[in-house]
Amino acid sequence: MTQINTYSGKKKLLSIYATGIAAMLGIAYFSAPYSILRVGCDAGTGLIECLQQEPKLLFLLFMMPAFLTLIAMFTLLISVKNPEKDAISSNMPKIIKMHIFMTIFFVIGSLLMFAVSYLPKEVVRENVDLFKSGWFAFTALLLLYTANITGKMNKSLFSGWPTPWNQKSELAWEKSQRFVGFTLSIISIIGMFVAFIWVDLFMYYIIGGIILSYTGCAVVSYYVYKSETNQNS
Repeated sequence: MTQINTYSGKKKLLSIYATGIAAMLGIAYFSAPYSILRVGCDAGTGLIECLQQEPKLLFLLFMMPAFLTLIAMFTLLISVKNPEKDAISSNMPKIIKMHIFMTIFFVIGSLLMFAVSYLPKEVVRENVDLFKSGWFAFTALLLLYTANITGKMNKSLFSGWPTPWNQKSELAWEKSQRFVGFTLSIISIIGMFVAFIWVDLFMYYIIGGIILSYTGCAVVSYYVYKSETNQNS
């Protein structure tokens, strides 16, 4: 596997984030006149004035760029301890690929949000569930892709699904990541159907599924680690 050191990897991630954030801010800039009308401000109202009248415009224009900026800050500013650098380095090609798709996800989300600004309000109201279903199904696909990557990453606090026990045991890591990969794949596939059948329950379903999978990861890694230590004692 091609290895990329953590410094070079973070530089590549920074360029990916910067490109994505710039694209979303560009979309926000060109869509601002339509967004101003969408939130109820007059056509001649300036952006700052409309923000004072309708604070929800701030959410519409900058929600997606803000989320990606927070992810970028977390990824780039968090420190990496020396024992983890080898694992990070070997995983970096997968991490970069995953963040490319995640950035594309956010950019597409921005495009879809602002595409609504061009539609008549009646059309939006009549098809709001269909719009939400399509977006949620796309979210489930991203989760499926992410689960497939993270479940195959080498042992590291910043890759896969780490617990105190699978950090100490290669076998516990392997078993727990297989569990996470399987459960999240099933959750994602079912989520595509939930997005169209029970659209209002989708976010609760996904959040609950992630909590369940991570809890299961901790349980599996704990029992595998304990079993391994008991056999070696």
